[in-house]
Amino acid sequence: MGGTSGAIYSLLLRGASRHLLDWEKAWTEAVNTVTKYSRAKIGYRTMLDALIPALNEFKKRSERNGWLIALKYAVEKAEDGCESTKNMAARCGRASYVDKSYLKDEDAGAYAVTVCLRAIYEELEKNIG
Repeated sequence: MGGTSGAIYSLLLRGASRHLLDWEKAWTEAVNTVTKYSRAKIGYRTMLDALIPALNEFKKRSERNGWLIALKYAVEKAEDGCESTKNMAARCGRASYVDKSYLKDEDAGAYAVTVCLRAIYEELEKNIG
């Protein structure tokens, strides 16, 4: 990972920090903060290609299934979103200006999101579930 990921994570955490007791609000505000200060969108081959589908799935399932089950399904959507970046043209971030021969795998930012979400889910499931 490289490029502007550090700054993006700072924005995510700053946005989330206003609602730490409510996962859905924290996650929503985190994504809103990033999209406010970035031109990245779904389909631009960035971390948002994993993060936004995961958030949407979490929102869809959390009320009906509880937050831990919702997080499990959100991780799956993040992984699907990450996988989809393999075939995308980079329109934003570092990947948009590096040699295209380096872009054979998933977007690094999308991959990092999936790794983080999976680790969070697995630890919570092990200790709470």
